[in-house]
Amino acid sequence: MLNLHFLAFILASFIAFVAILRVAVRREPARAVPAKVAAVACVVVVGGMLFAKWGANVGLPWAIYYGLPAASIITAP
Repeated sequence: MLNLHFLAFILASFIAFVAILRVAVRREPARAVPAKVAAVACVVVVGGMLFAKWGANVGLPWAIYYGLPAASIITAP
């Protein structure tokens, strides 16, 4: 079960990711649609953190449970 501490990390990471993504695309000719930004953030942040927690708990090598979410943060946007 997810504890409140982990949910707070997810929420803080989600907000930070959305803010950074909005700053990064603020001068693009085609503005980012908020629903698409939120969808990408949900997949990347929430999915990545849940995968990392699961991977650490089942004993996957750190390069997998840390590297795959990090790679998704870099490549998905």
